[in-house]
Amino acid sequence: FAEHGWPQHAAVASAPAPSAPVAVRARGAEHSLKELFELNASKGEERSRAIAAELGQRLVQQEFGNAKELNGFAWRLLTEDPYQGHFTELAHTAAVQANELTGFANWMYLDTLAHAEFARGDTDVAVELERQALEIVEPERAAEVEAALERFQAAQHAERPTASAAGALR
Repeated sequence: FAEHGWPQHAAVASAPAPSAPVAVRARGAEHSLKELFELNASKGEERSRAIAAELGQRLVQQEFGNAKELNGFAWRLLTEDPYQGHFTELAHTAAVQANELTGFANWMYLDTLAHAEFARGDTDVAVELERQALEIVEPERAAEVEAALERFQAAQHAERPTASAAGALR
């Protein structure tokens, strides 16, 4: 996976257990990083999103070692309003870490990473990861993985002009 430029986290195998959630005082009240992230991300302002991105990085660091939390956070960033389209790189970072922690052996985490790669515009890697997810998904959940794979493949084919279309451009 290093050939795709995914960050390598050498400390994954020896990472300590996640620390207790960090609380921050803001406007006279104590808030968790998650609450502050959500508050800033939902505002829709560029400055607030920049603050949310910083808080999100801290959340990813806080959850280092917890693949389930990392994957859930990445999935929300990729699929839910108001995050969708605004925190793709953060989602990618969290999804990579979740997969590294599980040895790229959990179909849900592979699927999330495939969606992150697709959101970043790398359809080839998205297709590759979704195929890997399809190989290990439970049969009752295979339809959703197949649907994502088909969507990624359609985008992949749309990116490449056919030989006849390429000849017509000359």
